[in-house]
Amino acid sequence: MASVQKTMDIRKGQLAKCGIRRKIKLRMTQPAPQLRPFESYIMALYGQPGVGKSRFFEQLGVALQEKYGLALPGVYMLQCEPVNHRWSIRGAHQEDHLDTWPTLVGMIDDIEKDTAFVKTVKMFGIDTIDSMVPKLLNKLCDDNQILDPRDKAWGGVWNDAKDEMELQILRLLHLGTGVLILSHERNRPVKQGALETEQASLDLSNSMFNMVADRCSMVMHMRSSVAGTKAKGKRVLAVAENGTEFAKDNLGMVRAGYPNGIEFGTEREAVDKLLACFAGGGIKKRVTKKKVTKKKVSKKVTRR
Repeated sequence: MASVQKTMDIRKGQLAKCGIRRKIKLRMTQPAPQLRPFESYIMALYGQPGVGKSRFFEQLGVALQEKYGLALPGVYMLQCEPVNHRWSIRGAHQEDHLDTWPTLVGMIDDIEKDTAFVKTVKMFGIDTIDSMVPKLLNKLCDDNQILDPRDKAWGGVWNDAKDEMELQILRLLHLGTGVLILSHERNRPVKQGALETEQASLDLSNSMFNMVADRCSMVMHMRSSVAGTKAKGKRVLAVAENGTEFAKDNLGMVRAGYPNGIEFGTEREAVDKLLACFAGGGIKKRVTKKKVTKKKVSKKVTRR
């Protein structure tokens, strides 16, 4: 038991020496975030199964490919659960998905070493974060030789899980790419004065949800449009408050143009509208020069 804890402490110390947390925190507190494009942030997207989260990520890859002139789509998925869609997303259709926490960490280790590959990716996706949490807890319970996270005093395993999850997300961001965290949806009790209501949110425990919300520049909710509205038959991509000062600029940029959320018919429409809210978000229009054709000018000859 003591040796396992000692090994974990040594590993945490080595990671701390790398300065990853310090550099990322410095980067995330830099002024004028409105000058940065969408794909340079940590974002979260949640919604019911089948609402279009994976399709949105696929179309985001196509848009970033066009924007940066890449040979391949500009996104890569860290697939943590079996694929339940047919969309063509890099990383999503591996023979073996990342079914254990060590496999996921090993994948990020390999990505860090492959600089040529990183240059082809503008944003990494995690599908889904709620499927990653049980794998992380299983790993930490094995390390601590316990059967249940609650067996460790003062919620130690949950704190370790939160720190470890945060570290792996920051490692991806440290590569110079953005991170889009996908999650299923659950209703969370929210107090509004004396009343307690339920509000849709990421399908995570309170401690993990708070960590993700604090790290994300924007939390997005994809849902069907409300019946009886003008957006009948469409879907809505709404941005949610998460309480952090850094996120308010991003929320403002989106809400300035879409105060009631982005209504869309196709996922590509949602991607284009969202990217256009950020600096450098729109795809540069190709300027085509008009062909100038010489017209024959017929002169009238008048006889005097």
